[in-house]
Amino acid sequence: MKMNKFSLPRRFLTCIREGSWLTVSLSGSPVYRPPSKSFFHTSSWGHLLQNGSVIVDVPLVDQGFYGSEIEQYKEELSTLGVMFEFKEACEYIGEHFMSLATYSTLTKGHVVSILNFIKYLREKYLPPDTFINSINDRRWLRTTQAEKSPQESVLLNSEWNAASQISDIPFIDHKHYGDEILSFKTELKLLGVVFGFNKKYQLVVDNLRSPARLGCLSSDAFLLILKCIRHLSLFDKICRAVKDSECMKTINMGCKSPAECFLLDPEWGCLLQVFHSFPLIDTNFYESNILSYKNELQHLGVVVNFEEATQAFVSVFKQQTSNGSLNKDSVLSLLACYRKLKTTSFKFPSDLNSCIQKAK
Repeated sequence: MKMNKFSLPRRFLTCIREGSWLTVSLSGSPVYRPPSKSFFHTSSWGHLLQNGSVIVDVPLVDQGFYGSEIEQYKEELSTLGVMFEFKEACEYIGEHFMSLATYSTLTKGHVVSILNFIKYLREKYLPPDTFINSINDRRWLRTTQAEKSPQESVLLNSEWNAASQISDIPFIDHKHYGDEILSFKTELKLLGVVFGFNKKYQLVVDNLRSPARLGCLSSDAFLLILKCIRHLSLFDKICRAVKDSECMKTINMGCKSPAECFLLDPEWGCLLQVFHSFPLIDTNFYESNILSYKNELQHLGVVVNFEEATQAFVSVFKQQTSNGSLNKDSVLSLLACYRKLKTTSFKFPSDLNSCIQKAK
């Protein structure tokens, strides 16, 4: 019909393509399959799918049954939908695994088989891209946060210690897969699994814990929060979660929320030490580099500038003087602070001067 340039009727072509009449080999036994779901392999790749490296049985046209004559009809087989490319077989294998994942969780054996197949392709110098692309956007890899796609998953190492305190990072479930999973690091990287922190600030924010679970944090964990705010353009989510959580270590009041805290500035911080009423961030605990995050701390509600600090001081000063509880030490501390500030560019604002001058 093709040689005589007859067009194949659509119903005829559909019937032949989808009918189960082509003899293929599955598990070493001949069965019938539609041409559109069958593969014609060449010696260069056919044996790769039958060596046990992957547990998916690919329906290969039974060339032993048809003999060498079948090779004369490759063009006709292609017209009927038979697939000839190795990459098509890889897609078939990937789709098979993903169909399993649709209805149930892939077992450890399934996952190991997937990784072994990618490893096998690499060792045979065959590109695994087609197979990987068919599976890496589906959720089939077990993590500590349920099933995730490889691109959503993280391999745990020490670089994630700080992030683990503030976020529920989807780490590959090492307990489920055992140490065997560590022998497939190259394959996991090819699938898109995240290795190492490498400034993955958005991942931290996307998996942020609820405010109720953000207790008093280590210095590394809190500094990571500040880095997330600095490096992300959208940081409202992390600010809302952290602002009112008692996660900041203070010098004098244990852990407080950032919205309650004051940054002890080296130049004017003496004003906040006149009274013991202000939760002062423990800069020694966070190390001196926390002073370089003033803008980020301000987003969290921390008082970081002199003007806001003096307003808070005026309120406490009025309270102390109104009930007569201003003691000698506080007076001397205030005078010493005033003397220190005279040598800097920070001067008592008029409302604070007026308060000090008029109060008894």
